[in-house]
Amino acid sequence: MRRLRWLALLAVLLPGTSAAVQTSTLGAYPTGALASPTPWFRYTLDASQSARGSVTVDNRSNVTQNVALYPVDAAPNGDGGFGMEPRATKPHDAGSWIKLETTSLQLAPHQQQNIPFQLTVPSRPSIGPHYAGIVVQPVVPTLSKQGNTNLYIVSRLGVRVYITIPGVERPSLAIASLHPQPNRRQIGLTTVLRNDGNTLVAPTGTLTVTPWLGKASIQVFNAGRALAPTERLELQIPTPIKLSTFPRRYTAKLQLRYGVEPHYRTVSRTVTFWTGNVRAWLAGLIVALLVAAGLAMKYGAHRHRNRHRRDQGQA
Repeated sequence: MRRLRWLALLAVLLPGTSAAVQTSTLGAYPTGALASPTPWFRYTLDASQSARGSVTVDNRSNVTQNVALYPVDAAPNGDGGFGMEPRATKPHDAGSWIKLETTSLQLAPHQQQNIPFQLTVPSRPSIGPHYAGIVVQPVVPTLSKQGNTNLYIVSRLGVRVYITIPGVERPSLAIASLHPQPNRRQIGLTTVLRNDGNTLVAPTGTLTVTPWLGKASIQVFNAGRALAPTERLELQIPTPIKLSTFPRRYTAKLQLRYGVEPHYRTVSRTVTFWTGNVRAWLAGLIVALLVAAGLAMKYGAHRHRNRHRRDQGQA
């Protein structure tokens, strides 16, 4: 039997040098901005204000395509990319502010269609930047055969939406906790981030893990989404540390950057911990020391008796 697999390609990340979000069969971009070096939406709006826009969907294939459209929350990922939430995740920030005129299309070969939308800011938004995306997704996945395996690929094209709420920004992020968390054969780290400011923050940074004896490992950290003011977010961070019976000491440092360029801020937290069954090793060491002490005492008593007998014999 042929194996069937589904492969979901998440939202295409749009670098600053691109002219549009596109694949060989589908394109999406702000209407009229096909050749723009910055094909995304930017708005500066006060509370309760509205604005309108239009996204163009372009069928570049030779067949008719049925396409779904939907808004999502998003966040910068720290390296120029733009991560967009899955379709199943209900928007709770800027993605919920966007209302598309339609959420489904049928496009003839090489047909383009403009889809208007309205963006309405709620009455009490947080100050500063907000991020969203308008995602275009074919209804029918693409079949790709690799040997005896059929891969059904669902590709998503995401157009960025940047919204700024004017006001005095006071960004503040705290790493409330950082501690090790065993997970099967490896040790991960659990962290809790807390937004103590009045603006949305999308933290990114690095996690450095240093063994007591050995070379440090550095990995990129990305929260995956933005945190609203007063929000707490718990995240599991995988590490290269493997579980072992022999105790080893590690130091982990999580350093995050947040804010808006060029006024980035940083926050960090460090934790030191042991792996392996330290209590069992300590108990074993104590038992070994007690046994050694007992043997030493027994050996000392034996030598004392022998010396005493020898002295009596000489007398």
